[in-house]
Parts: sequence; structure tokens; C-alpha cells
Amino acid sequence: MTAATGLKSTPVLREDVDDAQSAGCIALEQMSDSRHLTRERGQRAFRQALLNATVEELDLLSDVVLEQLDSASSSWESRFGGVQAATTLVQKSEQSEWKFHDSLRNRLPVLVEDPEARVRQATAELIGALCRRDGGRTYERLEICLFDKIQRGFT
Repeated sequence: MTAATGLKSTPVLREDVDDAQSAGCIALEQMSDSRHLTRERGQRAFRQALLNATVEELDLLSDVVLEQLDSASSSWESRFGGVQAATTLVQKSEQSEWKFHDSLRNRLPVLVEDPEARVRQATAELIGALCRRDGGRTYERLEICLFDKIQRGFT
């Protein structure tokens, strides 16, 4: 386990590194597909790719996920896949803090108000995963934003 990421370092043979990175990126792309079945297959493949991933590969995948979430021209499927991948990465981490967690927290207010209901639901699952890791600090950061959104929704 490394202090920088809070993830278990899994030894992988050098020749497998490119395969594991590639498998994770391919799975992430599938998670953003317009077809539901392909997205589900991608999610299973992403989880499988994380089983053998090193800390460096997890950092690379987290950067790709953040880029996907930040893409202004992305489809709802792309945002949905990115949020699901982020949730899976948060669940994979073993410590309560990782720079990726903080980067996600900064993006949550926008994701909570996504026009697509499936993205909002996946974001709620991501918030839950982050809260399980940080003991509620994520909720404290989002509390005002969430209540404001609820209040606006009822008026």
C-alpha cells in the first residue's frame, strides 16, 4: 500500500503492465457506450482490470476518469460511465484519502445537477462510496448544495 494513493500495490510483471492499462481503458470506453449491455460488460471488465492493477495504473485510470468527467462535449453515457468508474475506483481504495477523492468532490456539485437522471443516480452512489471512505466529510461539503437543489426542485 502506498501513502500517496492509499491503494494496495499489486505486483505485476512488466510485460503485463501495458495489458492491464489497456484493459482498463478499453473497459472504460465500453462503460461509455450508447448500448446498455455494452456498458454492463464494460463495468465488469473494468472491475476485473482493477484486480491486477498496480498503483501507477490506478493513478493513470483515475486521471482518464477525471478527464472523461470534465469533457464538456461528452454524452450522458460518457458521464455515466465515468461516474461508475469513479465509484469503482473509490471502492478499490483502502485509505480514506486519495487525491482522486478530492478531485471527485470538486466535480460533484455539477454532477448532482446533471440533466440525465441516470447520471444523477450514479452520482448519488459515488457520494455514498466517498462518504463510506471519509466518514461523511463529502456529505458535509455537499450538504448546502444538496439541500439547495432539493429546495429548488420543490418550488
